[in-house]
Amino acid sequence: MKSRLIDIPRLFRNYNILILLFLSFGFGSLVIIVDYQAHKKDVLRSREAIENEKKQFLKHSVDNAISYINYNNSKVEERLNKELSMQIQNAWKLAYGIYNRFKNSKSEQEIKTLIIETLRPLRYFNGRGYIYIINMDGYTQMHPITPEKEGHLLTDIKDISGKYVIQDEIKLMRNNKEGYINYLWTKPNSDNGVSHLKRAFLKRFEPYNWFLGLGEYQDDFKEDLKQETLEWFRHSYDPKEWQLFINDYDGKALIINSDQYKNGSNIKNITDNKGFNIFEKELDIAKNTDGDFLRYSWLDENTGEYTPRVSYVKGYNQWEWMIGASSSTATIDMAIAQKEKELIKDSFKRVTYLLLTMLGASVLFFIISQYINKRIRYNFNSFISEFETAISKHQMLKEDKFNLNELKRLSSSTNKLLEKHLKSLDELQLSEQKMRALNSTKDKFFSIIAHDLRNPFNALITLSSFLVDAIDSNDKEEAKELASIIETSSKQGFELLVNLLEWSRTQTGAIKYNPNLINLNQELKNPIQIIESIAESKQIRFKHDINKNITAFADPNMIRTIVRNLLSNAVKFTPREGIISIEANENETEIVIKIRDNGVGMSQEIIDDLFTIDVNTSAQGTEGETGTGLGLILCFEFVKKHKGRIWVESEKGKGSCFSFSIPKETTKP
Repeated sequence: MKSRLIDIPRLFRNYNILILLFLSFGFGSLVIIVDYQAHKKDVLRSREAIENEKKQFLKHSVDNAISYINYNNSKVEERLNKELSMQIQNAWKLAYGIYNRFKNSKSEQEIKTLIIETLRPLRYFNGRGYIYIINMDGYTQMHPITPEKEGHLLTDIKDISGKYVIQDEIKLMRNNKEGYINYLWTKPNSDNGVSHLKRAFLKRFEPYNWFLGLGEYQDDFKEDLKQETLEWFRHSYDPKEWQLFINDYDGKALIINSDQYKNGSNIKNITDNKGFNIFEKELDIAKNTDGDFLRYSWLDENTGEYTPRVSYVKGYNQWEWMIGASSSTATIDMAIAQKEKELIKDSFKRVTYLLLTMLGASVLFFIISQYINKRIRYNFNSFISEFETAISKHQMLKEDKFNLNELKRLSSSTNKLLEKHLKSLDELQLSEQKMRALNSTKDKFFSIIAHDLRNPFNALITLSSFLVDAIDSNDKEEAKELASIIETSSKQGFELLVNLLEWSRTQTGAIKYNPNLINLNQELKNPIQIIESIAESKQIRFKHDINKNITAFADPNMIRTIVRNLLSNAVKFTPREGIISIEANENETEIVIKIRDNGVGMSQEIIDDLFTIDVNTSAQGTEGETGTGLGLILCFEFVKKHKGRIWVESEKGKGSCFSFSIPKETTKP
């Protein structure tokens, strides 16, 4: 079955329309869902924020109330002391005033009576407190609530703990003019016989050897302070927005904002419309936590309906009070409802705006897609035309003719394929050149083995035969001369063999380049000494100028081989009594070593081919020494290993100067 052909621009347009419809529907639905979820979260966040703000206010109000209660409780003893002292001081001043006024006009007894009757009716602490007078011998001078004790000795009176109260008071007054004392005493008109802690303030009245006293039961004083605290709370806040309530642990309402329940009512059994006992839960929070929130319903006396409330309750165990602040949550619900209306209105506006925007975007997208379709069709037609031209004319595609990235990439890939083909051809040609060079190297190698290396051995064989004849004929002079020639021929053959082996190792990669930081002067001593001994036969003088401290980053074995070959070459082409010099100079990056002779020199044509293995530049020395030119090739290879340079300056008949450079750096090149 024949496949249906597809037009790319038309396919692109159809897919664009489908994608646009899908995106419009999907994005619109997503926005509505997201907006709805955001709306729900906003409502929850608003409720939480308003409720938390309300809760924090209630908690802050309760904490402030407890701070005030705690402050008053901490001042009970201080305030009692102050009140006792102030009233006794006033009574003492009154007594002293009477004494001073009448001491010169009335008798002592009259003045005493006048003082006693003046102080007797005075009452303090809501009628519980009174002034009493005792002399320093323990006789009661005035006791307003039990006048029958007046004139009697009371030093044997003890409290429930066995303390002699009057004796302790007398002792205090003998040591001090005034002071406080505590003791246990039963309350007047009490029939249970229970003693209570009482605190008194005493002050010495010296004119008659008396002391005045005033006492108060600490629990009674604390109860007065509690009532004073409650009264302050009742007048210190406005109950319109929130209500403060205080109950004791027995269920008695101390402060309550209700027409149904009054202060002092027992609220133990109060429940909300669901039967929830409010007091029991408040008591549990007060006794067992450091404060907590409580939700319940409370009867609204204006509407007759139960409304939800939230309270914060905290206990003050020292007074067995539970302190709470409450507020209706109806205000929260109203604020949330208003917030929800605003959010719905905003959501509707956003969705409407979004739909209109998407409609406009759809129209614009359709117009743009039509324009893009035309551009795609034009570019594809251009590409097909260019591709057919490139195929027919065997040329590269013109990438700059396409403005679509995909077509540019396609044309670039096509050009890369063609480029690889051309590169393969170039590599094939280069490979042929290398093969020719290898063949030339091979030919040179076989030539050296077949001819140059064979000659010294032929000479050795012939001369050895002559040497045997000379020895047999006892011709010592001829034997000595032949032995000298054999020695020279052996050295030349050995030198050729060493160079041949080292050169072959460079071609096979067997010689490893291992550079180190070396002292150049020390490393060159050995090759110089070896060549100097050879040069002695031609009476050639050596001059060398190498700094003892000069260092180079080089392979010591290769450097010695380079210098040995260059010096040997200089000796070969230098006449008798000639001069050979070696020097080393350094700059910031490299060291240049120069070996100079005053030998026969060479032409520029020979210099150009001097380091090329496939051209034979070898010549005989000044005394017929032979060579292969392989030593200079080896020098060239070793200098190249060092990333250095080697060059020659020479003029025929004026000598030669071979120079090479090696790096000075302390890192491998």
